[in-house]
Amino acid sequence: YAEALEAKGKPAARDVRGMTRLHVAEAFPHYADAPAREFTRRQAVEVVRRLVERGNGRTAGKLRSYLRAAFALALKAESDASAPAKMLGFGIEANPIADTAAMPQFNRTRSRALAESELRALWARLKATDTPSALAIRLSLLLGGQRFEQLLRAGVADFDAEAATLTLYDPKGRRTEPRAHVLPLGKQAAELVAARAAAAKAATVSHLFPADADRSLDPRTVSKFLQGVRRAMLAANEATDFQLSDLRRTCETRLAERGVSKDLRAQIQSHGLGGVQHRHYDRYEYLKEKRAALDAWAAWLETKPADNVVPIAKKPRARKVAS
Repeated sequence: YAEALEAKGKPAARDVRGMTRLHVAEAFPHYADAPAREFTRRQAVEVVRRLVERGNGRTAGKLRSYLRAAFALALKAESDASAPAKMLGFGIEANPIADTAAMPQFNRTRSRALAESELRALWARLKATDTPSALAIRLSLLLGGQRFEQLLRAGVADFDAEAATLTLYDPKGRRTEPRAHVLPLGKQAAELVAARAAAAKAATVSHLFPADADRSLDPRTVSKFLQGVRRAMLAANEATDFQLSDLRRTCETRLAERGVSKDLRAQIQSHGLGGVQHRHYDRYEYLKEKRAALDAWAAWLETKPADNVVPIAKKPRARKVAS
């Protein structure tokens, strides 16, 4: 199943491999070593329940979805010539995960967006270091909140120095081929990407943010770095709690405040573009509009607030305990 996702350029492939290795192969080796056709609904519930009981409800829901999709694809392969041939031969007659209960209670949508003062404090800390993770977060912010799975997969060949653009590939949704997502690079972003491209060429690697010769930096590595920055910010009373996934939402929220239209924000962040009109008729890349918006956004990130405004995150007041 992971190989089928990789063939389509789907970023979930890495997550599928990691989660099934940790939570199935290592936690239940007797299930993992058995034929797939012998995997039962009871066993599936046992695998997922282990995570729920450990307090990892979100992970449990994702693992259930991955297992369900893998078995569904194997079933489809028996009668659909367009399905990957590697999914043949498992002898599966039914999907054992299909009848297990979904867990919508663990799929709560986050709404956290950093306030202006928090975003500026984060930006200042990111500029104080040049580690690959810090540079990746800075680039994502400069480009209006790009998805880290897509940004980290970008290669040297995706950077056009003459046109000052970086092309990402968006496989989200039901696309059979990833959508080319062309982003204009302002001065800061272009310098950052050019430096990463030069370093990649010198190291003879293809990714702008490499983990090794063959793999790009893992988003979990970037998330771990940000956790350290977040702890420092919390200790300095510069922010309340946040995580990596909140940065994309923060950018869209702040761009909206800056007057960037909903349609242009969708073009910048490559979301909501899967309709018939965009797939078949609208081939305009909105480079001029995106460049103007992102140039203004980068300038705003670098602008210091007025001297007479000192935004500080408030500490929660301690509760009085009745004697």
